[in-house]
Amino acid sequence: MTTRLFIILLLQFFLTVTTFAGQTPELMQQIHAFNADAASSTPQLYQNKLEAMAEDLFSFLRGTAHVMNNDLQTNPELALVKTSPAGMIAGDLHMHNFSVLNAEGKKPDYAIDDLDEAFDGAPLAFDIFRLGVSVLTGYSDKLTPAEQQTVLQKLFAGYLARAANDKASDWPATPFPEFMQSFIDDSIDVKYKKFIGKRSTKTNPNWLNIERFDTVEPAEAASVSLSLSAYLGNLSGFQKEAIEILDIAQRYDKGLASIGLKRYYALLQGPTADWQDDILLEFKVMRTSSVAPADIATQRQTTIAAMKRAHHITDPFLGTMEHAGKAFLVKQVFAWDETLENSQALSPAQIGELAEVLGYITADFHAGAGKGGEMKAWLEKSADGLIPLIISYQAKLQKDFQIFTAEVKK
Repeated sequence: MTTRLFIILLLQFFLTVTTFAGQTPELMQQIHAFNADAASSTPQLYQNKLEAMAEDLFSFLRGTAHVMNNDLQTNPELALVKTSPAGMIAGDLHMHNFSVLNAEGKKPDYAIDDLDEAFDGAPLAFDIFRLGVSVLTGYSDKLTPAEQQTVLQKLFAGYLARAANDKASDWPATPFPEFMQSFIDDSIDVKYKKFIGKRSTKTNPNWLNIERFDTVEPAEAASVSLSLSAYLGNLSGFQKEAIEILDIAQRYDKGLASIGLKRYYALLQGPTADWQDDILLEFKVMRTSSVAPADIATQRQTTIAAMKRAHHITDPFLGTMEHAGKAFLVKQVFAWDETLENSQALSPAQIGELAEVLGYITADFHAGAGKGGEMKAWLEKSADGLIPLIISYQAKLQKDFQIFTAEVKK
């Protein structure tokens, strides 16, 4: 990077921070409004969520995708991001929303795994922007200002490498550095017997392990089972008569942004009577994306389409079902669903390599929009303007976090 370009970026950074400053008085109102249903129906869980968000800056980022999406849509200082080509986006793309992807006969991969906020028809750069902010936030104490810029350049390089080929693939060919390949290899080495054994009683008939899950009242469990049975009865691709629901449980502490939303788990009888073959499903309440207004019917279609695009494989249980007047997303829980979290000790060079991989995966997901060439041209033209916006937004996030934690601790 030339001295002249560095000075320009530095000036843009300070100007943007000055503009962002003073825009946080409505922060708590935005957070309370977005979580209004959880606050009224499960106030203690909502309080738990607020406390979890106050633990550290990255947790705060995870719980405030709606705030960033609102800023991207309404803040004139971020207008550059809205000029990118549009298509289907993840909507809440941060470094913890990727995980190992494995399939028989395929090379193990790493993919976007949380698409609750997916939206079709938004600027594709929204994902790049949030992902960039998340990487800087996840390693905020590990990177110097110069290293932050290098990491973002690596993220862009990964995106551009995949965007150069704008055709969607049947299975990604993601290039992994050695430390990531080792992480993936270790993740897929987990045997299904060990995975299901930790989550069940390993008996016949089998039950979910209450040390891992929360119990559901009998009447509620019966109602959930009826709804799930109706859903399973409409699936195709396997023997419906072999499906038996063994147990229903729930979890209150899974994820962060979705704390307060109902999340059930069902243990199904596998293809044999052996508990080692039993199948674990997760199904949780859906809500519309915070990227832009949408109805729940559209959201159901978008989320499923996004998951199929990101995973390149078909989960036979994947879909949406109705229960108690709400839409639920249903998917199978696999043994190799592991995430490389920011708690992993990485050097600045490895953080850059990670960012490059995540950029590549993001472009692979965007390839379904058929605008790889357009995005390549846009990012090449806009990169120098995008870097200071991401860096300054990360600084704004730190200020918002200070305001938030002060309010939560009152």
